[in-house]
Amino acid sequence: MNNELLEIDKDYFKRKREQAEKELNSDGLPKVVRNLDTKRYFPSEDSAALCDIIEETMAVFLTVREKLSEHFRYDGKKGNERFEHFLNLYAAFTSATIGHNKIVQRFTDDNVPYIPQLRTDLTQNTGSLFDEYRKCLLISMTEDRVRSTSDLVGVTRLYLKEMRDLALDKKEKFAEFLPMINNLSLQVNGDTITGFELSGDGYDTFDVSVDWDDVIGNEKAKKILKNAADRLFLYDIGSKENIFTDVAELPTTYHLHSRPGTGKTTMLQALRTYMNQRSSETGKKFTHVNITSMFESKWFGDSVKQLDQLLAEGTDPNHIALITIEDIDKLFMRLNDPSAHSADKKSLNHLLNTLEGINTRKDAGNYMIVSTKNHEIDDVLLGRIAQVIVHAPGPTNAEEYGRLLKLKLGKGIDKGYVKINNWKELGKQCEEYNLNGRDIRNCVLSYLNEITDVEIPKKIYKVQDSDKQKDMLIDLFMQKYKGKPASGKPLLDAISNYHKEKVRQREEQELLRKQQMFDLTMEQKMINYKIDQMIKTGGEVKQ
Repeated sequence: MNNELLEIDKDYFKRKREQAEKELNSDGLPKVVRNLDTKRYFPSEDSAALCDIIEETMAVFLTVREKLSEHFRYDGKKGNERFEHFLNLYAAFTSATIGHNKIVQRFTDDNVPYIPQLRTDLTQNTGSLFDEYRKCLLISMTEDRVRSTSDLVGVTRLYLKEMRDLALDKKEKFAEFLPMINNLSLQVNGDTITGFELSGDGYDTFDVSVDWDDVIGNEKAKKILKNAADRLFLYDIGSKENIFTDVAELPTTYHLHSRPGTGKTTMLQALRTYMNQRSSETGKKFTHVNITSMFESKWFGDSVKQLDQLLAEGTDPNHIALITIEDIDKLFMRLNDPSAHSADKKSLNHLLNTLEGINTRKDAGNYMIVSTKNHEIDDVLLGRIAQVIVHAPGPTNAEEYGRLLKLKLGKGIDKGYVKINNWKELGKQCEEYNLNGRDIRNCVLSYLNEITDVEIPKKIYKVQDSDKQKDMLIDLFMQKYKGKPASGKPLLDAISNYHKEKVRQREEQELLRKQQMFDLTMEQKMINYKIDQMIKTGGEVKQ
């Protein structure tokens, strides 16, 4: 049976977006968000983007609820209270789903926040949804959990996930309306919702061109993973045996840990490339199963069943497999976390049983599970996914930092418009500031933006030969430095300025945090004063 398609008019959504913006502005929420990372009286790019997502999430809620109410009219029974409650629930699901996905796609969020357990009734009214969000925000700020836009991204992401999962839990209470929704594809602002599933999301974060040479530092970690992969390819697919297991125990789980930005994902990419090469050399079938944080926003409904399918594919004895679980600390909540949703706990328990349960294959030898994390995770889970703990600190000395800078500037060096001789000095600067891989990337991009900041003449667009166009661009870059390649001086300045900016932002965030804490304290004092008045006057509060 083909699904009915309902496409929301763009102008209609635009009006709802304006309504959402007005409501949120009256509540003062955008001001709080934008002020977290303010730079010279203007919001940072991240805080502005987060505000847009929050506004769009609310606009989706308003749009879906009202449009579906008009579309169905429930066989002439518009106004049916139970049906209206179901539409509220479904609008909460769609808005939380779309908002959560946009946060995952827009931000690289390393925070694993805490939010109080949601107590809102998703079937009631619009205000309760965002009143609850405001409560989560204020509580997180009071408890010193929100000190930057990055912190707030984490709180918002988890809040929307909880709202979505809560809607999924309650949908069966409205079973009579589910067929109507399940046979409908709703298109709103470029996203498509079919029933209780979002279509078209998900992406592969792995780059098959990355190899071990692209991993700077982490030498011990690379050696451990490379040796582990070599042992797997001793597995014989025909006999379903690995001769290594007859000689020694063979670990199946390896756990990469470090602070954010030290190259964990790059190592996984290099490991996959290496195992692909081993597969070609040995003729043995190789499969890669990647379980990322997108799992929680891609699979709606029976998440345990979907997880089981992924793990079954990875542990199939008819091939050699690599199972990667990125950011496992975000994917599975702690079992004893009061904010953990029941679906998360079921998925986590299922993973634990798969790793070391009654039915777990003990003769494996054909697959390995590699997980990564930046923050604390459940102790029980850590014990099972960390048969071998692998520390990936990234570059740690001047020589390694210099190599990483040279790698990132490879195109400029190869094309001749970059020539740097002071790699050692640059490396020492990075080591002194304790920069991570992401910091290095940002410094290099700032440097490249500086040395390639030239006016492109119109004639270059008329040239048909792409190679000639490239040569013309390189000549332009060279001319900026009087016909010579750019040196390392602008890069040294970029590294220094980047460090100063990070220090300044931390100081501003601390000042803003103190001001926000003061405002919250004054607000609480006013509440306490009114309560005292009520007690003294028998329930009346003087204005």
